[in-house]
Formats: sequence, structure tokens, C-alpha cells
Amino acid sequence: MIQGTQGVHTSGGGPPPSPTSAPDQAPPSLAQELIRRLQDNGGSVQVESPDEETRASYRRAIHAAKQHGLVPAGFRLRHTGRNAGDLIIQLFDDANPDETDWNRVRLGARDKVSDVDALVDMLREHPEILAVSETLMPRALDLVRSLADQARRRGHKLAMSKKRLSRGLHVQVGKRQYAIAIKEEQDQVPREVPPPGRRRQRYAWERLPVAYDSVPSGRLRVELSERQDDRRDHWADTTRTQVESKVRDVVKEIEHRADADDQAALEFKRQREQWRIEEERREAAERARWEAAMTQARTRARADHHNKTFADALDAWAEACEIRQFCMALERAAAECRDPDEAARLQPWIGWGRSLADRLDPTRSPSRLAEAGFDREPKPDDLRPHLGDWSPYGPHKEYYRPQSETRGPVNDTYREGWRHGRRGPSQWWRR
Repeated sequence: MIQGTQGVHTSGGGPPPSPTSAPDQAPPSLAQELIRRLQDNGGSVQVESPDEETRASYRRAIHAAKQHGLVPAGFRLRHTGRNAGDLIIQLFDDANPDETDWNRVRLGARDKVSDVDALVDMLREHPEILAVSETLMPRALDLVRSLADQARRRGHKLAMSKKRLSRGLHVQVGKRQYAIAIKEEQDQVPREVPPPGRRRQRYAWERLPVAYDSVPSGRLRVELSERQDDRRDHWADTTRTQVESKVRDVVKEIEHRADADDQAALEFKRQREQWRIEEERREAAERARWEAAMTQARTRARADHHNKTFADALDAWAEACEIRQFCMALERAAAECRDPDEAARLQPWIGWGRSLADRLDPTRSPSRLAEAGFDREPKPDDLRPHLGDWSPYGPHKEYYRPQSETRGPVNDTYREGWRHGRRGPSQWWRR
């Protein structure tokens, strides 16, 4: 098993068997073996820094799989590392494309250098990455080789980015990277001559500040970038041992950090899942309370609609009866009037009053009461007075300011501009 880059399933086992056909072609069996390995390894196969023969064998197998129709339906083969670097082959699902992840893997594989010889060559070209003196550079490069070899034995890799040389070396453990620095320790040596511009000592009891210079010590030091509580983060030459003997301890410490980070990630995932479950439970409980409030509000809103509509129709009927009685009284007054002209002038008022009574009377115009709809679904504004802080549009709270309503004796269904003040005690249906 070869450890791979982040997000890539990897599989070792060496290259496919050498083909017996023409050099530029591969037999179908070789392509079938590649497809099987891809399916067994979650859709990806990675070969770390293969030699030219192995790389060519894989290229022929990829070509043969495409030519003989061995790629599963709905999938495509893609690969990176055709000429250099790690070779990564992937079965690409057309139904669920993830170009972002593939681009990250592809560009990361091209950018990263993990071959130990290539690493040493890069460090020779950029000696500033290893903060050591020229005399210690050979030991530092040998230490890089030892670290790379130990990491490889334990299934990891020592690598460096081509584009981000300033970040230096890192050890990759699974999907995680841990920066590692190789440097030379510095000794602090006091200066013998006082710094320029400072006065000399005048009195025996007077102490002048002492300046120090940093000079290379000849001791190598391996250092991890981030310090963890009660964990060692650096190893250096001592009078008895050299840091090369601590290479295995360095890699083990990185493995410990990777395990701790994995556990922390699992714990974070568990807490996030628990939070999601609690949030869904809270939202479900809140929705249940809102639905109960909405059910109660609909019942009350329908009752309000029934009471208001029926009471308004009753008011309109009572007013129509009063208007007709008033018109009858006006007719009697006109009949008893001695002045014919005055009696004639009363007739238009009597006719207008009877016409108004007919328009207001729900028994003469029952369609108005029927159109009000006994089972009419309440509107959001009808529900608001009965919901408290709940919104009629969803399970969330909103501020509602009750409106002060001044109701007349007749609602909009029967009003028609008519106003008539209520007399006497309130009716029973209004109490």
C-alpha cells in the first residue's frame, strides 16, 4: 500500500506485468488488471515516483482500457504524472464530477517533489532552505536522506513544493502535512570591543551593556513547526549523540501528531453531528409548537370571521328594519301634512330610504352573506392576532403590534357609505 496525497485512494503492488505485445500497446488483460485495481481502491491508484519503464507500462494499460472499451459505463479514465512525479490514475464519474478536487490533486502532484535525489538537488540549488553553514551542508543533506528513508519505511513521505520553496520541507502522513526544519544552532559570543558610540567604563562599580554575536555552533537541529503541550518539538546534537540517531523519534512524533489530529477531527465531526441532531430536534420541536399555534389560530380566526360576518349582517338587517319603520313614519307625516308641496318634497327621501334599506337588508340580498364564505380559509393577517410572537409564514418569531380597530355597526359587505350610530345597550351578540 502506497500512501497518497490528500483525497486520493492509493494502491501499491508495483506496475502491471510487462506486456508481450508491441512496445506501444498493451494486452487487454493488462488493462483489465488496471480497472480491477481502480475499482478495488475506491477509484484511484497512485504510484510514487515510478521509473520510466513502469510509467510507460501504465500509460499503455490506460490506452488499452480506452481502446477495448473496458472503462465502466458512466466513467472516464484520467491520469497525471505522465512524464514525471507521482503517477495518479482515477476513474472519473461523469454523473458526479468533482473537477475542483481533481485539479487540486493534479496540481499538487506536479508541484510536490518527494524523490530523495530530486529533493537533495533542490536543496543544493536553494541552500537557504537549510539554515546551516557551508561546512555542515553535507551532514544536513545526509540527514534529509535519512529522514526521507525513515518516512518511506513507515508509509509516509518527505516532500517539498516547487512553487513554495519558502515553506521548506514537510512530512506527509496520509492527508496531513507537517513542516519540518533542519537548521544549525547558534552560539551567543560576547563582543570584545564595546559597540561604536558607547562610552567606556569610568567607575569600577559601573556596568556597561554587553553585546553578543550569533556564531554557527556546528550542531545540527531538527525542529517541528508547531509545538504541542508536553510534547517534544526539536532534536539536536549533544556531546554524546548526533541528531541523525534521532530520526526515528522525529518520525514517530509526527505520527503521534497525525493520530492526535485525526482523533481531534473525529471528535469535531462527532460534535458537529451531535449539534446537527440537536438543531434538527430543536427545529422540529419549534415547528411542532408553531403548527399547534397555527391550528389554534385558524380555529379562532374562523370563529372571528363567523361572529363578525354574522353580527354585521344582523346589524344591517336591524338597521334596514329601522329605516323602513322610519320611512313609514315619514309617509304618515306626509299624508297628514296640510301643505301639498311639503308632502311632495318628502317623497324622494322616503323612496331613497326604502332603496337603502333594500340594499342593506341581507334577506333581500342574500348573495352578499353567501359570498362572505362560511368556510373561508383565514389569511395571514387574520391569523396574526391569535399567534402571539409567531409568524404566520413560518416557524419563527416576529414582532406584532395589535391594531386598535374601531368597528362600525356594518362591515364593508353592507356599508355602502352608510353610517348609523348604535342606540341603547349593546346587543347580546356584541357582548
